[in-house]
Amino acid sequence: MKRYLILVALCLAAVSCEQETDFYVTPDIKTVVLDADGGEFDDVIFTNGVWTTEISDEAVTITPSTGSYTTKVHVVVGENVERHTKAIRIRFSSSDGTNSRNGDIVVTQHCHPFLFCEEPVQKVGVDGGKVFFSVNSNAAWKVKPLMGEVPFEVSPLTGGPNRTEICVIVPENTQGEQRTLSLTLFLEENPEVSVTLQIIQGA
Repeated sequence: MKRYLILVALCLAAVSCEQETDFYVTPDIKTVVLDADGGEFDDVIFTNGVWTTEISDEAVTITPSTGSYTTKVHVVVGENVERHTKAIRIRFSSSDGTNSRNGDIVVTQHCHPFLFCEEPVQKVGVDGGKVFFSVNSNAAWKVKPLMGEVPFEVSPLTGGPNRTEICVIVPENTQGEQRTLSLTLFLEENPEVSVTLQIIQGA
């Protein structure tokens, strides 16, 4: 009797595993790479049940968002306005009432070139000295040559990507009035992307 019960239990487990194996939901295209401007693409969802979607980013829409069995879907991804590459997950979930399955599309979306400084304005006394700026970028940058400005030392003259600390050595102010010194950085491959750093020096 005991041996019979064990055999029945094994058979039921095998049937259960077979049912789980037969139940599926999967997209045809599982990974997509887009640039910062976004884009759109078509995919096909294969399942033998009813499916719904869950999207990790509000800038993404999918049509239709629910369906049953094999369905063609259209995905639209909006612009990436963040200063980092995004990994967007579109999850398709399906259930037969007992078992459930998930299938994902992962969209990797790059960001726009950026160059910024969280504190672009610094102050220094009349005697001058060292002033530091923390600059962040996702590409290589360089310092724009100074023209007609009060001479001051800048190091480094190039940097990026990622965070770089810039040191500016400001000379003594002998003009007798407050002055503002400016320093412009720009991306080497995208010169229109720039940031201006300012030093206000007391008299």
